Amino acid sequence: MLIKIEQEEEVIELREHIPLKNEKGYSEHTISAGKGNYKDFLFKGIHIGYAHLLFEEKTKISFANKTETIKMHFVFSGSTMMSSEIQTHPFERYHHNLIYSPKSKTSWEWQADTELQLFEVTLKIDFFKKYVSKKDPYISLFIDAIEKQIPSCIINENLTVTAEMIAVIKEITDCEREGTYKKMFVEAKIIQLLLLQLEQLCCNNCPIKCQLKKSDTTKMYQVRDVILSNLKHPFSLKELAHLVGTNEFTLKKGFKTIFGTTVFGFLNDIKMEKAQNLLTEQELTITQVAELVGYKNATHFTTAFKKKYGTLPSALKK
Repeated sequence: MLIKIEQEEEVIELREHIPLKNEKGYSEHTISAGKGNYKDFLFKGIHIGYAHLLFEEKTKISFANKTETIKMHFVFSGSTMMSSEIQTHPFERYHHNLIYSPKSKTSWEWQADTELQLFEVTLKIDFFKKYVSKKDPYISLFIDAIEKQIPSCIINENLTVTAEMIAVIKEITDCEREGTYKKMFVEAKIIQLLLLQLEQLCCNNCPIKCQLKKSDTTKMYQVRDVILSNLKHPFSLKELAHLVGTNEFTLKKGFKTIFGTTVFGFLNDIKMEKAQNLLTEQELTITQVAELVGYKNATHFTTAFKKKYGTLPSALKK
């Protein structure tokens, strides 16, 4: 894959990208145009790429497809563009889609003013077909395009990344397993992520079907970021709505539409996930963990933890 990096229409880097596994099972590359890196995870039938880059000025990274692929493409900041002989398809912040690219017929462009963060999984066609059914009209049309080797997205309008997708992607990028166990774990998570994409598309759970304005969508992500940055603060709906310039009704409806859960359901899930990590990775008491995730009472924390995971937090300390 040939990578070209440009700033102010000047080519500052042009090189062939050849993914090579290191001893941990992935390759890691530094992009000279900015700070950060691009990681490749390589497995049989699956290629995972994760980029988190910071730039001092507007930067464009482009590369051409050389093999027939299906990409699960997720953008968290910056923007990307897939171009082919018959169409161009842009991606903005928190967009995702499934894209089929025939051999040597498509190119990709990543752009960012300051930050670019994205995650993508490149699948072999057989791997994808193993888990889908042509009974659904979207999938049927997508497979028809694959069989005719026509560049295509599974849906014209990009879908919105959900909290559950973000959590699965984080599990993949943070995975510290090695060898066969890493391969098993990552493959399972890729299948789970594909499931979430297809469910959102096929089960009438697509945010596009609601009449949420783009400005309101942005505010829902602002609320999410406020929650993630202040887990111990006991926010009310009224307070969160005021912080981002909306009302409680729009907040409740919009948040549930985008993230598939309520504001407080999301907050509880994040707290429990953090608590689970603290319990298994650090030498802390139950009371200390409860305080770190915003519970003043360890008993209330224990009750919430058991409701979420079906086991007491003390079981993780043994």
